[in-house]
Amino acid sequence: LDHLYLLTVADIAGTSPKLWNNWKNKLLWELYLAAGDALRRGLENPVRRATRVRETRSSALSRLLRRGVEPERVSRLWDTLPDYAFWRLSPDQLEWTTRRAIDDEDRSTIAVRPVQPHGVSELLVSVPDHDGLFAAITRVLDEMGMDVMSARVMTTRRGYSFDLFQLMDQHGEVINEVDAAELVRRLEEATGDDGPRAFVKRKLPRRLRHFSSEPDIRFAEDPDGEGTVLHLACNDQPGLLSRLAAAIFKQGAQVHNARIATFGEKVEDTLLISDSEQQPLTEEAMQALAKRISKYLE
Repeated sequence: LDHLYLLTVADIAGTSPKLWNNWKNKLLWELYLAAGDALRRGLENPVRRATRVRETRSSALSRLLRRGVEPERVSRLWDTLPDYAFWRLSPDQLEWTTRRAIDDEDRSTIAVRPVQPHGVSELLVSVPDHDGLFAAITRVLDEMGMDVMSARVMTTRRGYSFDLFQLMDQHGEVINEVDAAELVRRLEEATGDDGPRAFVKRKLPRRLRHFSSEPDIRFAEDPDGEGTVLHLACNDQPGLLSRLAAAIFKQGAQVHNARIATFGEKVEDTLLISDSEQQPLTEEAMQALAKRISKYLE
């Protein structure tokens, strides 16, 4: 495992100095630690979700209490979060998002922070949820040339979004304070819109022009029966997420949850969607949506 890790780092850095950054370093290091832990524990003894949830909540709560946050306010907010928030967010992310949401209790929260060790910025959008919200957010990110490295899209039990995006600016750097303030301002305007405007068209960077293939679009049943799971694997391109969100919105579907992941030139997105009646998509609707997504990504 040690040798594989070192070989992977050397391979990426040796291909081009521009390909290696703190974000890839974070991803590979976390994978290395998780793989080592799994091998020591034994593959027949996986970490149970309940254990991870309990550890995340405990760690985040300890951080919040040290900052003087009242435990009653934390409990009141956490009671509104979906269960999967506590295993999809790290203790640090849960602590920061909770603190910001509590500071703006009973009103919308849009905040940006730098995560310097990882070379990314994190964006929290907690506003009243409505149709087209995800598309509106991604459109603004596209307009400002932001690259979405990952995203966690959630909805609270009181009808608010609780979305966390990890971003880089167009130079692959942490977002500076001026751009962060402008991003918050634009999102405050856009999240009140009835629907998303047309997506932005940007040129494909030279580094991505040699990677071209048809998008792999697949659908699966949601294990919890709350909608349809959409899997998209394709090559990265400017504005991809906003195009995907716009296609879903135009097709009359809704995004309830999303896991966005970018690995170099490859993107793997998984979204939980439903029709306008909060029901799983029919076979006909799936085919129509796949066709629209392919068209929007051309």
